[in-house]
Amino acid sequence: MKEFLQVLIDLFDSLNYAEIAGYLAGMSAGISLLWKLGAKLHKLRQQRTLRKDLHPYYSKEEIQRHTQYYVQTKCQNIAPAKEEEPKRTHAFATREKIIPFFLKKAFKNDDRQFYIVLGDSGMGKTTFLINLYLRYIEQFFGAKYQIKLFPLGFPGIDEELAKIPDDERRQTILLLDAFDEDIQAVHDYKTRMNDLIHMVLHFREVVITCRTQFFPSEEEEPKETGVLRYSGDGGDRVFRKLYISPFDDRDVRRYLRKRFGWLRVFTKRKTKQIVKHSPNLMARPMLLSYIEDLLESNRPYTAAYMVYEVLIDRWIAREADKVDSSKRERYQKELYPFSRAIALDIYRQREKRGGALLIPGDEIAPFAEEYGIDLDEMEMKSRSLLNRNARGDYKFSHRSVLEYFLAVEAFTDPAFRREMDFDGMEQARAFFNELVWEKLTDPNKVRGGYSLIIPGIFLSEEDYRDIEYKDLATLNVTMLPEVTALRLKFDIYGTGVDVDDLLLYLKGLKNLDCLDITGIQNYRELRNDLKRLLSGRWICIMSSDLLRRTSLAVPYEKHREKFGLDAQDRPLGYIQNDFEDQGEIVLDHTNDLMWQKSGSNDLLTYEQVQEYIEMLNQKQFGGYSNWRLPTIPELTSLLEREEQPNGLYISAVFDARQILCWSADKRQTKGKHSSEGAWLVDFKSGIVYWRDLDCYVRCVRS
Repeated sequence: MKEFLQVLIDLFDSLNYAEIAGYLAGMSAGISLLWKLGAKLHKLRQQRTLRKDLHPYYSKEEIQRHTQYYVQTKCQNIAPAKEEEPKRTHAFATREKIIPFFLKKAFKNDDRQFYIVLGDSGMGKTTFLINLYLRYIEQFFGAKYQIKLFPLGFPGIDEELAKIPDDERRQTILLLDAFDEDIQAVHDYKTRMNDLIHMVLHFREVVITCRTQFFPSEEEEPKETGVLRYSGDGGDRVFRKLYISPFDDRDVRRYLRKRFGWLRVFTKRKTKQIVKHSPNLMARPMLLSYIEDLLESNRPYTAAYMVYEVLIDRWIAREADKVDSSKRERYQKELYPFSRAIALDIYRQREKRGGALLIPGDEIAPFAEEYGIDLDEMEMKSRSLLNRNARGDYKFSHRSVLEYFLAVEAFTDPAFRREMDFDGMEQARAFFNELVWEKLTDPNKVRGGYSLIIPGIFLSEEDYRDIEYKDLATLNVTMLPEVTALRLKFDIYGTGVDVDDLLLYLKGLKNLDCLDITGIQNYRELRNDLKRLLSGRWICIMSSDLLRRTSLAVPYEKHREKFGLDAQDRPLGYIQNDFEDQGEIVLDHTNDLMWQKSGSNDLLTYEQVQEYIEMLNQKQFGGYSNWRLPTIPELTSLLEREEQPNGLYISAVFDARQILCWSADKRQTKGKHSSEGAWLVDFKSGIVYWRDLDCYVRCVRS
């Protein structure tokens, strides 16, 4: 070594400064070249190792996509909020790099066996597990334990787990990807989780990834941050719960630097503009990985489906460029319906294929022949949206691509919409919601407003009418789950609004308490359709044909006009009722009302009525505390045109004792605001008149 150093010293002594600088520059360039060559060889060795270890579950292209430009995945202890700016939610969460957490803490401590890592679609759950696997086996001092990675959506995984000998399990870390893609979990996640726990109980550590929305919220333990308790056979199992964090600005910059290097300045500038216009979408690593496909479009991406539209269009264009020019136009035209047909087949045959979201090579061939697609010409590389694995099966590069095609099919084909089950397909539901909502909020077709109030608080119809509504055009699709009141205004026949779209979308508004459709023209059967759709939920549906619910003071000389009565004080028209007997109460499906089956046992003066109603509400009669006195239009809706077998002009579903029933409408006698007596309905004679003595009470609620 000394002799070598002396030779270098003697060499530099004989050179001038310019020659020394030249030698040093050459040595630096050589070292840099060797470093880059070493890094390249190391990367190739990593890829070869992963292809060997993860065969046949992950293809060469998938492994390359998940590792090539990897930016360290971060995790946090609380769920990223479903707000308009999910990128900013990490400001209130404890974040750390997730792979060092497992390598330095979780896999070295024995205090926890089960871990569940949750993340939304495209957040990098599979990327995290593949890179965790790679980092673990490449530790400088070697891996202390074995480690295995299995995708739960792949057929035959249970059998593969069963093959691992019992004596190896205590020394094996098990990584299980995509619990939400397990076909058994989609049907019954509790039973599947119970079976899975028993199956992996003796492994050293178990890490499971899953989509955030797959588990019902009631399974979470909000008082114990970072913990999910699962109760199954054999007692409670406690999972350490982690959420994958969205990319922050620094992560995005780091990814773009890795992807485009230091020299492609113009390209990086354009990509930064896309990120600036669509920051929340680009916080998802999966979408960011396709950012080159978005460079040619200057549109702002306000919804995820818009990004996928462009990704798929660019993929089709790339594939078409590879075929002969004489076939290019037809090829480009047919590749999209071919892809949709493949998506439908994967969805419909998933149970037959053991839950795997793929199509075997021999089964895809007839589709390719029908649409004129040469599968051998398709380039299955990292930017392709359709990949082929080592067994010859085909699958979409990311599950969200499959779900996009399914959402588009449900949006455009009413028959498939009825067939489509969105359970376990949360991203498909999100795409569908975005597509429908964009159509329904087109300002050229639909106007209206929305309101966000505390759900579950009872408000009267008058309260809802007084609510301050915001312009519907400002409603972001991410805010829809919080909408409690909605007011719509459009002409069904004049705007091309699809009523089926409207109905299906409204069904998904779980907190909706009030729907005002008084501004919808030509709706005809819409209200009845809404009632059927929303059956089992009590929602205030306000429309122009609703029975009046507010009380009036009506003078005798105007009572026939106000109440719609003939000269004999009978209704001018009768309603075809649809009653449902539920014991103490009767549901009126025609008018969206709930009635007491009987009512007061005794005759009550009008002054005693309020005490009776307060008593009902205090004891929550029928489970509700908003009973009230009905108006004359509501009471007359119970009248039958002909006398019934019970001797009354009211359905026999009601108790026969209450033959005279008070209404909330008073009789005005002296001045505009004065009243004396109140109006009632006589079910014995089927007429309306007034009284100032006593009557029975039959309460109602909306």
